[in-house]
Amino acid sequence: MDLDRQTSAKTNGTADSASQRSAANDDEIADQQDQSQPSSLESSEVAQDSRISSPTEPKNSADIPVTPKNKRESVKKSPSSRKSSAIRVRRRMGLALFVASLVLCFVTFKYRDELVRAYPELAELYQLVGIEINLRGLVFKDLRTFREYEETSEILVVEGTIENITGKTNPIPAVRLSLRSQDLQEIYAWTIEPKEAHLDPGATTRFRTRLVSPPERAADIQLRFVGRQDRRASIR
Repeated sequence: MDLDRQTSAKTNGTADSASQRSAANDDEIADQQDQSQPSSLESSEVAQDSRISSPTEPKNSADIPVTPKNKRESVKKSPSSRKSSAIRVRRRMGLALFVASLVLCFVTFKYRDELVRAYPELAELYQLVGIEINLRGLVFKDLRTFREYEETSEILVVEGTIENITGKTNPIPAVRLSLRSQDLQEIYAWTIEPKEAHLDPGATTRFRTRLVSPPERAADIQLRFVGRQDRRASIR
């Protein structure tokens, strides 16, 4: 029995020593964990401090609104953009007015005869800008004046050509001739009727008239078309 007691005592002693060693090992592991835990906490605090002290990141994004860069640029450029758009509008209006004026000039020149027929008072406006209005479509060409003498009489001869410048057949009216003084005052006038009554497109006809004893003050002669029913001679 003593041997058994000794063996059990040894066994108990061995068990006690083993438990003591395991307990010591546990204490060392716990100490190591305690030593490692502050370092990790300290590193996390350093990380938090670095994030907090970062100058590029605000502490509270809700309290500090940030305007996007492109929005700030658009706000800065808005006055100049409004000015440029106003300039573009003015340019377009000027171009539209210029085109409208060109169209108006073309229409008033192209259809001047039709406009004067409808509104005869426009003839004076055309004459002011140097545009001759020919509603009849006939023109005088190759006009010539000279004097002849028969016995003791002096005769003034006027001759020329009438041409149809249109693309249609036109009636030939009477021709009124007037003698004017140096100050362009009419002193004598008479009317003749050409032989042909109508002229085809592009056709011509000749006329000739003689005036016996023309006024001595006559310095100029004027020809124009009148209605055939308006034939008359007058001395002023």
